[in-house]
Amino acid sequence: MTLEESLAAFERGIGLVRLCQQALDQAEQRVRILTDGRLDAEFKPFVNDD
Repeated sequence: MTLEESLAAFERGIGLVRLCQQALDQAEQRVRILTDGRLDAEFKPFVNDD
C-alpha cells in the first residue's frame, strides 16, 4: 500500500469510528430514556463535546 493509499484508508477509518461512536451515543441515550421510566421523556440528538 502506498503512503497515499494508507492515508486514505486511515481517513476512512476515522470517519467510520466517528459514525459508530455517534450511533452508540444515540443508542445509549435511548436506553437511558427507556429505563428512566418517565413517560414524558423526549428523545434529543446527542451532542458530543469531544
